[in-house]
Amino acid sequence: SVSLSVYSFEGLQGDVVNVVVTANGFNAGVVLLDSQFNSLSIGQSSGQALSMVTAFALPAAGTYYIVIGDPNNDAASGSYTVSLVRS
Repeated sequence: SVSLSVYSFEGLQGDVVNVVVTANGFNAGVVLLDSQFNSLSIGQSSGQALSMVTAFALPAAGTYYIVIGDPNNDAASGSYTVSLVRS
């Protein structure tokens, strides 16, 4: 079974966001979704423990979602940290 975590945040049109997930014990994956749950950006993996969405400009004001999970559908478990930086 695959476990996903979902976080939401409010953004403004033109906000540039960076999402970084650092995992311990599993292969982290991150996806950025818009308010209609359309995929906007899939995190680029930089090794087993790090996945990121970088310099993504939000297309509109509204609610956005960060989805974190294991893209290989492994049942591995572990801890992770997620950071969101807007500019």
